[in-house]
Order: sequence, then structure tokens, then C-alpha cells
Amino acid sequence: CLLLWNNLGAHAVSSSDILSAVRISSPRPLRKPAHLSLRGGGSGVMLKIRCKDTRPGENVGVVGSGDGFGNWKSPVQLNGKDFPTWKGTVSVNDGETVEYKYCIVSKDGSIARWESKGDNRKLQVTEEVLNNGKDDGDFGRFPGS
Repeated sequence: CLLLWNNLGAHAVSSSDILSAVRISSPRPLRKPAHLSLRGGGSGVMLKIRCKDTRPGENVGVVGSGDGFGNWKSPVQLNGKDFPTWKGTVSVNDGETVEYKYCIVSKDGSIARWESKGDNRKLQVTEEVLNNGKDDGDFGRFPGS
């Protein structure tokens, strides 16, 4: 027996009364999160690159043409939890062609080093790329080099 107090005085309540007053429900099943992009608008495409060239506190980023790639100013930082593989989702528009490069991003978010001074990488946004992502191989190595 449990004694409860309120502004009307004391009331004796049994544990079965409490249990019947409390609605017990099972938790809702967790939903798989939607595929989100790091920047707003358009569809998201997953980019992946391998890079062992970071120092403590640095990340790999991607920067390029278009809002989803930071307009060559603000790198999108990738996730390195599967080091040396870095992954991230950027916002793109179906059918667009984007030029971009990978870079090493310092602790303060600025670009510490570019992957190379050569040609930019190019991405033609197709249904296949949207569904499967883009594996860009190794940092600093371009296809055919």
C-alpha cells in the first residue's frame, strides 16, 4: 500500500491501482533515417575517397562548383570513421555536371592542402550515381593517372 498526499489529504493506493492507471505501451519501432545531404536542396550523392595523409585534428573535405560543394569556398567535411576511407553526402541536382577537388581541412575549417594542382574531378549526376554513390579512389590520384 502506498500513501499519496494531495491538497485534499492522504489517500491509500495499492500497487495494482497504480499499474492499472499507468498506460504501458511498447516503444515505437525505430525508422531508418532518410538519406540526407550535408547541404540543402536537390538530391544527395555519397562520395568516397581513401586518404591516409591527414594529421591529428584534420579531416578530408570536398569543394567545388555549386552550392552542394561549397562554391569553391567552403569545403564539405567528410566522415573518417572508416579511416582511411572518408565518406560524405553532398547535395546535387539531377542531370548537372559538377567540378570538384578533395582537400585536407584543418581544425579551424580552412583548407590546409589541396589534393593536386591538376585538373578538377568531374561528376555527371545520373540516376546510377544517385543510387550507388561515387568512389573516387585514392586522394591525389585521378582516373587514368
